[in-house]
Amino acid sequence: MTTKEFLDQPDNNGKLSKEKWILTNNKDAYDEIINYTKIYDLYEIPFKERVYLYIHDLKTVGVCNNSKCNNKTNFKNKTLGYLRYCSNKCQSSSDEIMNKRKNTNIEKYGVEYAIFNEDKMMMFKSKLENRTQDEQTEINEKRKSTNLINFGYDNPSKNPDFVEKRINSFKLNIDSWKESYKNTSNEKYGVEHPWSNKNIYEKCKITSKKLYGVEYPMLNDGIKKKSIINRAKSVENFRINFRNTFNLKLIEKMKTVYNIDISNINRGIYNSNNYSIFFDITNNSRCEHKSFRISLGLFLNRFKDMHALCTVCNNPKSSSDFELKVLEYVKSIYNGEIISSNRSIIKPKELDIYIPELNIAIECNGMYYHNEDFKSTQYHINKFKHCRELGIKLIQIWQDEWNNKKDIIMSRLHNLLCKSNEKIWARKTIIRELNNNQYRKFLEENHIQGYAHSKYKYGLFYNDELVSIMSFCGLRKFMNHERVEGNFELIRFCNKKYTTVVGGASKLFKHFLNAVEVKRIISYSDNNWGVGFYANLGFDDNGVTKPGYYYIDAYMKRHHRFNFFKGKLIKMGFDPKLTEEQIMSDISMYRYWNSGNIKWVWERDEIIIQPSA
Repeated sequence: MTTKEFLDQPDNNGKLSKEKWILTNNKDAYDEIINYTKIYDLYEIPFKERVYLYIHDLKTVGVCNNSKCNNKTNFKNKTLGYLRYCSNKCQSSSDEIMNKRKNTNIEKYGVEYAIFNEDKMMMFKSKLENRTQDEQTEINEKRKSTNLINFGYDNPSKNPDFVEKRINSFKLNIDSWKESYKNTSNEKYGVEHPWSNKNIYEKCKITSKKLYGVEYPMLNDGIKKKSIINRAKSVENFRINFRNTFNLKLIEKMKTVYNIDISNINRGIYNSNNYSIFFDITNNSRCEHKSFRISLGLFLNRFKDMHALCTVCNNPKSSSDFELKVLEYVKSIYNGEIISSNRSIIKPKELDIYIPELNIAIECNGMYYHNEDFKSTQYHINKFKHCRELGIKLIQIWQDEWNNKKDIIMSRLHNLLCKSNEKIWARKTIIRELNNNQYRKFLEENHIQGYAHSKYKYGLFYNDELVSIMSFCGLRKFMNHERVEGNFELIRFCNKKYTTVVGGASKLFKHFLNAVEVKRIISYSDNNWGVGFYANLGFDDNGVTKPGYYYIDAYMKRHHRFNFFKGKLIKMGFDPKLTEEQIMSDISMYRYWNSGNIKWVWERDEIIIQPSA
């Protein structure tokens, strides 16, 4: 009997895998096992695994059969050997199991994934729709009970240890997850992100059309209405629940920072039409005013920045925290005279910040006092016109823009007030056409209004870095323009933040004129930031447009008015008897009027445009 035959005998009690028994009863077999595993550097693994490897002439330990994993698998015993997969996750995501699952689904349902089978999908939707409230309650209670057993809370996210573990895991593995995501996407779709694959993109549109009748779910009026209503409900529920719950960390900070105990705050909802919450603080020890009322939004803003809470000492109607932050930034970059809260220059209106040396004024439009409940449709445009008549360049900064695009605004202010921006000469740059990804990314990072669709997209590159862009398209129908051959609109122009490209606009503009047959170009400058660069390019001022409006939701997110015309709202299922304004107010969306635009027009004459350098 050979050594392998000896070791491979039936072994009910496992003695033929035990090192001590083999050493005592068959020293030659023991030596062969040791020598064999030493040759392949396997002497550090348990002896029973060495026996298995020796019997089957294996040179490595068991490795997971999932092609995306190289982990060692667990060893069971001499008969079964190593498991095929290191975990259930690897098993379920392996090519073998996934292909087997797909083949089974094709046999049963005719599709690779059962959910794509129309009968199965309808059955699933019917089951959900016909589920009674009692059944749903039972499911919810069962979920809560399971969570209580596993985590000690009815929701895992309430368990501090679980949350901390999840956050730490995310921080620790974020880079590897990103890389794994890219690799998986490359293997499956040939691109780093599935949405970059046109087949996936088209497949999603087809699926959406089957399910909702439109290529994109948010174009479905029912879904759009549901989304709007749910957003409004979530805001309302948050604010209602805020009366009864208060963040524990916040309570502790209240005690240490402000010496105010939670028991000294009367919480309640007032002015419920606007979902406003106020705190009545009745035992304040930080100033002479023992009691005062402060709104939730103002409370959180002041608390975050450690500002004094008292609304008597620091009246929010005088200078807002937002205005103070803008003023603080202006002072940090400009050393000349700065006048704040001036009412003598454009009586009786106030200029929040005025810089006489540069004849520049800055207005900080807070979201509470600048909606149409407080400011007329003409308020902001009249202020612009009044300043323009006096030769003052008025900059109007909106609070939502400051909150969401602060760095872009700071860059523009820096360019206006401080001449220390990085300067690049356009003659040292190279013009290239941009793909949509380059164009979108640059605008999102550098333009206040962000991305806008354009057909012609050009960029200036300096040392292979994109530093300036300009884009054009045909006349837009939604702007009430008819398409005319040779007529275009200049859509976007901007430079990289904190960078001045001297002659950049002129170089890009001339390139377009030489690249395309152009007869006429129109464009619009935003009166919030003055008249812009158009006159230098040969555009003529065609007058100031009427003020436009937009909506802001409770999350301080801006929405274009075109999405909420009354006709569209009626299609979503809202009451046709109500006005657009009434419907939007009911769902906590408030209207803000801007300061209009200046329309600019350029027309080609007989002068030959010299090519850009």
